[in-house]
Amino acid sequence: MNETTPPILPLDVDDRRSALALMEAILPGSPHVPAADEATLARTHEVVHAFDARLTKAWLGAQSTLCAAAIAYTGRRFEALSRSAQDALLARWEVDPVLKGPLALLSLVYKFVHFDRAPVYEALGGRRQLVTHVERPRWQRGIVRADEWTGGDLDCDVVVVGTGAGGAVVGRELADRGHAVVFVEEGEHYTRDAFDGSSVRAHQRFLRAAVTLGNAPTPVIIGRMVGGSTAINGGTCFRTPSWVLDRWCEEIGVDDFAPERMRPYFERVERILQVAPTERRFLGPIVDVMQRGCDGLGWS
Repeated sequence: MNETTPPILPLDVDDRRSALALMEAILPGSPHVPAADEATLARTHEVVHAFDARLTKAWLGAQSTLCAAAIAYTGRRFEALSRSAQDALLARWEVDPVLKGPLALLSLVYKFVHFDRAPVYEALGGRRQLVTHVERPRWQRGIVRADEWTGGDLDCDVVVVGTGAGGAVVGRELADRGHAVVFVEEGEHYTRDAFDGSSVRAHQRFLRAAVTLGNAPTPVIIGRMVGGSTAINGGTCFRTPSWVLDRWCEEIGVDDFAPERMRPYFERVERILQVAPTERRFLGPIVDVMQRGCDGLGWS
């Protein structure tokens, strides 16, 4: 979508003003970070609506709740308050047992969209690393969309539903033993050039919309594509801790999962995946942030 032609939001004029004021108070900007504006508000609605109609309803409900709360708390609409009064109201809502939920939802969505916008991303020094040339190996000929299949019935020994870490491993092991395997996957097949660096588009294309609710709503990154979550999560590979394996053996009443019996399987997986310590140059600047936190807490 062209950011210069935002869609019409299903808000009346007053609620739109309140929504814009609230968003600007949550994302006021700084010398290094552009502030939220009309384009962010319009893009937010577009993104929310594209995800799920239910999310649109929840987003609009949270917006209306806070608009009404501003009047209940101060006798004035949010946009009519001074910036200091707006900040004070946000601070009260953050600890309010009823209003902290709607505020957290709006804050999460606004920040998610705002920092994904190209002008903001670039102002922070971000650069999209795009893959422009992708080889098409021969095995990809075996991937066919279900609605495009014209070959009639498929004969196979096994149908594996899901192509993530579980399904892919099961299917490979069966195929290596001579079985004819067909994989069925809910999501699409994407090649590297589809990963354009946009978090918003990644959620729209590759991920299942899911959040956990607790002290704060937290997105759950679940893959919905060929490869499942293995196509979007990576970089960490560790063996199941011995105490977990011992507990499994105790609860199930077998010793098949004992660490010494699992060791050959771990070694085989590590060999296939080429597991090794990651070079520092591949870790990115987020590691510096985490390192400072760990150092401050005395953690290894």
